[in-house]
Amino acid sequence: MKLFKLLVFTISLLFTSATVAQNGNVYLEVSGIDEIEGELSIGLFKNQETFLKKGEGVEGVYLKIEDSIVSYIFKNIPSGNYAIAIYHDENSNKELDRNFLGMPSEDYVFSNYASGSFSPPSFEDAMFTLTDSIKIELNINE
Repeated sequence: MKLFKLLVFTISLLFTSATVAQNGNVYLEVSGIDEIEGELSIGLFKNQETFLKKGEGVEGVYLKIEDSIVSYIFKNIPSGNYAIAIYHDENSNKELDRNFLGMPSEDYVFSNYASGSFSPPSFEDAMFTLTDSIKIELNINE
């Protein structure tokens, strides 16, 4: 009887662990930074509703720029669809500065090099799927 209970318990654990979503890391490398000053603002977003909304991403960081290449790891992220938005905050004011026409005057890039016509890209255009760990390399000047 004890063996039967142990077997049932073990089998139920196998099915439970198979349905639990895996977590992974997003290894990000941003190159092409022209001016070694200010900060790099990096946001990881989960859906269209929160995409590009300050403070509503899965995780966001400001990293001091000390080289023309900046690396960061988003750790222990659940499997799913995500998008990344990055801009070079040259004057460290925590805002993407714009010119008189409303166009960004600081460098920026999105995952998949997504772009929009006279507006930011959609979440779907910038989206990638995380099933395990992934490395994403982006050049901020492309």
